Amino acid sequence: SRYTYVSAVCDKTLTFVSQFSKLTLWSWAQSPLSLKNTPVYPDWMFCIVTKEISEYPSLNSNKSWIPDGWIIVEKIEILRIESLSRAPLVVEGYLFKGTNPKSPKIAIVGAMEGDSILPLYCASTMVDFFKNKIDKEKIEGDVLIIPSINHYALNIGKRFWPLDNTDINMMFPGYELGETTQRIAKKVFDAISGYDFGIILERRPDPATCLPYIKLFKSGYEDLIGAKKFGFKMIHHRTMKSIDTVTLQYNWQLWGTKAFSIMCPSDNQVDKKIAS
Repeated sequence: SRYTYVSAVCDKTLTFVSQFSKLTLWSWAQSPLSLKNTPVYPDWMFCIVTKEISEYPSLNSNKSWIPDGWIIVEKIEILRIESLSRAPLVVEGYLFKGTNPKSPKIAIVGAMEGDSILPLYCASTMVDFFKNKIDKEKIEGDVLIIPSINHYALNIGKRFWPLDNTDINMMFPGYELGETTQRIAKKVFDAISGYDFGIILERRPDPATCLPYIKLFKSGYEDLIGAKKFGFKMIHHRTMKSIDTVTLQYNWQLWGTKAFSIMCPSDNQVDKKIAS
């Protein structure tokens, strides 16, 4: 349908933009068949602009169809891997465009492992926060959030990539002609390169219970002053091992992004009070 280039969803309300007409708000009653045209533009609505909008320069060049007060987030398909036996692996990111192109940009990466429940929850909560709980004027620089990467492992509660038991966070910067996890890492790294700041939400590999803290490699590229600004009670500023050279944090730093890992306990149950 030509009415699916841009969609906005809030409760039971759908908004469609066609290639040939201006923005029209439709109120969804009992079913999609009972669409009723209404001339109101509530300022609390949230608009998702899909990647197909890039195919229509007229929509890109003229943003007059966007009502005041809306927060625009671009849902990006970072990678897609087809499967013979199940649904494809689709990794998506949520890009919140800032109001000032000169402001620093930040990318946040959630669960890279299948048992990283708290990183997944925290990244998803941040998407909800930027969508629904903050004024768009307060988002000065671009914010990209990738809640999850290793969906297959999450579905079965396995820590690493289920097919060959490899760790995606040990595959950066990736290789487009390599093994599956190397190709995943390559696609993800291409999407998050060029950001001023990067945050990796990680789960401790051991069963320890701990307060959240910053993990920062002594790589020569680290930003210790920036790590202190997070306000955590502890920073684990540790010497690098040779295997750390293939992690996301190190490669992000190597290519000019100030990267930090926020470590959380290995609990698989979410305590909303603690997680927030």
